[in-house]
Amino acid sequence: MSLSEITDALINRLTSVTDSYLEVLSCIALICGANVLIQRRKLAKFEKKLAKIEKLQEETKKLREDHDQLSNKLEEFIKLEKKRQK
Repeated sequence: MSLSEITDALINRLTSVTDSYLEVLSCIALICGANVLIQRRKLAKFEKKLAKIEKLQEETKKLREDHDQLSNKLEEFIKLEKKRQK
């Protein structure tokens, strides 16, 4: 085998290995891209659920305030009724 044949054989082998390596890297990039899409979808679902929770918290806060107001009015009414009955 001549030096040029050995060099050509090495270059061909390195090219083959490099191509395989690039294919592996390409597959890894595709997997990473798919994982990013999956995580974005999960994040979007989580954000929707979080928005619902925040809305429910606001509604709960309003209901508590309404309850407190009604309780205070009821207490005032009871006091007035007691005074009126005396």
